[in-house]
Amino acid sequence: MAAGGALVQQAAVAWDTDGDLLVPRRRPHLAFTLHHHLKTRLSDVGLQVWRGSLLLADYVISHTHMLHGCIALELGAGAGLAGLALAAAGARRVFLTDLGTAVLDNCQWNVDANQHLFPAETADLGELSEVSIVLAADVVYDDALTDAFLDCAAQLLRPKPGRAAPVLLLAIERRVCFTLEDLAPAAPAYNHLLARLREGVRNKLVVAGFRTAADLEDVRPADLAREAELSHEDALLALKTAGVGVQDSGLAGSRTAAELLAREAATRRIITFCGDLDEVLGGGVATGQLTEFCGVPAVGKTQLGIQLALDVQLPAEVGGLAGQAIYIDTEGSFMVERVAEMADAVVRHLQRLAARNEALGRPSVVPTRDQLLSGITYFRARDYSEQAAVVQQLPELLEQNPEVRLVVLDSVAFHFRSGFEDMAARTRVLAQLAQALMRLAETRDAAVVLMNQVTTKVMGNDQAKMVPALGDSWAHAATSRVILHWQGAARCAYLYKSPCLPARSAEYLVCADGVRGRRPSKRPRPDPPA
Repeated sequence: MAAGGALVQQAAVAWDTDGDLLVPRRRPHLAFTLHHHLKTRLSDVGLQVWRGSLLLADYVISHTHMLHGCIALELGAGAGLAGLALAAAGARRVFLTDLGTAVLDNCQWNVDANQHLFPAETADLGELSEVSIVLAADVVYDDALTDAFLDCAAQLLRPKPGRAAPVLLLAIERRVCFTLEDLAPAAPAYNHLLARLREGVRNKLVVAGFRTAADLEDVRPADLAREAELSHEDALLALKTAGVGVQDSGLAGSRTAAELLAREAATRRIITFCGDLDEVLGGGVATGQLTEFCGVPAVGKTQLGIQLALDVQLPAEVGGLAGQAIYIDTEGSFMVERVAEMADAVVRHLQRLAARNEALGRPSVVPTRDQLLSGITYFRARDYSEQAAVVQQLPELLEQNPEVRLVVLDSVAFHFRSGFEDMAARTRVLAQLAQALMRLAETRDAAVVLMNQVTTKVMGNDQAKMVPALGDSWAHAATSRVILHWQGAARCAYLYKSPCLPARSAEYLVCADGVRGRRPSKRPRPDPPA
């Protein structure tokens, strides 16, 4: 059996001395009624229950905590055992596919005979676009069918905009036989599968125009992964195998306008729990970008940073990224008691959503407060050198923890507003900091959120106004800049700078539960700051 993505990271995988997967077995009280044949013609092998299907069903039942609430598709379902096990394990929807009238009729009979184990609902084919798990058991026994299976799986496993790539669970039997070609026992079908898998990365590189090691010189992993449609890990491995090293230079590679537009369309966003603010931000704080929030003390910058660190962990089924966060605190304003209070509010919100989904027959998993707190890695930077050191360590930290989707720096300005006699040196340090954070956001598809203070700028004629700290050169560092300000007794956010969104304002609240939207009213949108 092969598993990928988050499933491998969440479950220990072990093999015996023969290379077979060891499945930790629970003893759930599940009994299936299954109609199948013990012997058939070659054209009707789907009427039999093969050992790979038994292993896959066992794996599914033993990992319900990982598969609960998913939408799944089984290729070559046969009698449907693995898919039925997944449905009984709490999947939101399971689609079973195969070929041949007799096989499909038998599969339908088995579904009808076991509906006491899962909710019976009318299928919505539109949910096929939301498939997160692909199952397949004993589909490797004929080279032509193996090629067709791999081509189909490659299409199904392509990541869709705003969604993680589906995970394939494949259970196969390594069938050994004596062949005239080898004049010895061999596993030709299994060996053909391995050969095709090894060719996958090489073929993608060739199709993308990377035919020699020289073509990979000066190419960044993120660019290679995007252009060749590889995972970040496969791109790193390809560069290391080619012996050209890994280039992190921001000057390497180029993009067309069409590529930039496609990247923008695929951008994932972290909601703030304030609908108006999310609308202003185009759906939330964008990944792959630097977003700066500037404001006076007590306007809610830290509250917003904490809220985002919790919201990035929301499950995918409620529109979250199911990620983790790194929080870099330079001011000492991160109070864990407040974080716990806001985490409790998030849990209550998810419990209400889960109750509604339960009524619709769509059970979902709600994280606990401790799980949300464990999803935030905290650093305390007490001077600008510690702040710079933490930022320099971030690429390694995210390499070791790929589930991190948010980095909050609160605040970026605190250690740079005093103690620098050489202002040119301060500008260079800040420029290096900005470049490192932008490179991190782009290469790891993470949202980097910078909290910034404000300062008074004298305009002449005895006029002055509040402006973001760190000067005009820093103003170009962030992709988007949001000004947080007071309008009377109301907290307001004004999108001052964005590469693709119009300047707009929104009102937000900071309450016991955290950052929230104002109650519906007929009040007009707030004005931009003076």
